[in-house]
Amino acid sequence: APSNAEKIELYDQACEVYDAYKRGGQEAARLYLKQYGLSSVWEAIAILRRYKAASRFVTLPLSVVRMGELSFIFAPFEMFAPNGQYIKAHTPGAMTFVITCANGAKGYLPMEHAYDYGVYETYVTLVQRGTAEKVAQCFIAMIEGLKNKEETK
Repeated sequence: APSNAEKIELYDQACEVYDAYKRGGQEAARLYLKQYGLSSVWEAIAILRRYKAASRFVTLPLSVVRMGELSFIFAPFEMFAPNGQYIKAHTPGAMTFVITCANGAKGYLPMEHAYDYGVYETYVTLVQRGTAEKVAQCFIAMIEGLKNKEETK
């Protein structure tokens, strides 16, 4: 993990890249990107967003509904397809529907491996690496909890 001094330096560099981009577009930012070893303006923006988000918590209202063999999951973000498939495979019942961008959209929820490839969604997300997997486990536990309540009635 980078030290605080390294984080501050990276933030300052990202500010320079973004300022150059605002002044003169991609061409103006290119020199700074090369100088600082950043891959794109999106990466600089991601650094700025994460720096801003690091000082606050992002609330993720997670909701589930279960009706017999049907389960509905309401996610306040856009998930990667494999994450939805994982949830569906591990929830009880015949069918599980994953409804995204519900209860106030919070942006993208990239899976752990996506951060290794530097895709757009990882640059603009407000959540930390590993959050998608934790959210998936939470949804599964919520659906199982509802199933257990049904069985005890």
